[in-house]
Amino acid sequence: MKLEQLLLKNEETQQRTVISIVGMGGSRKMTLGKKIYKTAKTSFDCHAWIYVSQSFEKKDILKRMLEGFYESRKEAATNHGKTMDETNIGEMINDYLQGKRYALFLDDICDTSVWDDVKYALPHDGGSKIIFTTRSENTARPHLVEVGNAMVKRCKGLPLAIVVIGGLMSKKSTDLAEWNDVLENLDWELKDNEDLARLNRVLLTSYNYLPFHLKYCFLYCGLFPEDHVIKRKKLIRVWVAEGFIEEHPRKTPKEVSSKITLLSSAQLIDRNLLQPVIDETTGELIA
Repeated sequence: MKLEQLLLKNEETQQRTVISIVGMGGSRKMTLGKKIYKTAKTSFDCHAWIYVSQSFEKKDILKRMLEGFYESRKEAATNHGKTMDETNIGEMINDYLQGKRYALFLDDICDTSVWDDVKYALPHDGGSKIIFTTRSENTARPHLVEVGNAMVKRCKGLPLAIVVIGGLMSKKSTDLAEWNDVLENLDWELKDNEDLARLNRVLLTSYNYLPFHLKYCFLYCGLFPEDHVIKRKKLIRVWVAEGFIEEHPRKTPKEVSSKITLLSSAQLIDRNLLQPVIDETTGELIA
């Protein structure tokens, strides 16, 4: 049901969406994919199902894609594909799909190069959907490259903005919907284009995606002056005084808060929202 919703959802941005089904061999990925394909294909202007073998050839995949799209519309496939090279076939697919909302299913992809070989032939707009099944987590990630590049462009070359948003996305799953949600929150096209406004937008986005308990931790850092070294012990005392630390039957509030502070500060550091101070002798985090 979730896959059907993702497949049939009309995206506001009208950009193509890539959905990956990842699982070990024998987990019935193909069975699931075929069921979704049968249910959803009629909602698109054209569609194609391609099985990708381990010994795939780029030209063969492109040729079968073109034939599949033609067949789905009950149109006679052109014979030019037999004599054309892969680049020309890709261009033909791109021309044919212009103005159409298409669905493409790539079954059993085992190599990231498959996506690299075919993506140039697929238009970006129209709210089209691409689903592929794979056994490899790494293979499931290439579709994030495009939205990742879009995020970098929105940062307008600001190093701090790129670092902060990179820290945020490192904690995200490979769910494209999550990444697109973050990307939409970084849309400054109709906003003030001053550097400070863009940077504040990135920092606000990273803050909004913090877990609830980390928001309190980060906001408390605002009590200290800019570039001030925040000692963990001092932060612990503030938290205890505010009553943020839950009581533990066998531990003092200080012991509980010390552990929480260490974990929380590490997560904020991972997201590039805090800059750590490391003891050069021991290598331990001191502030």
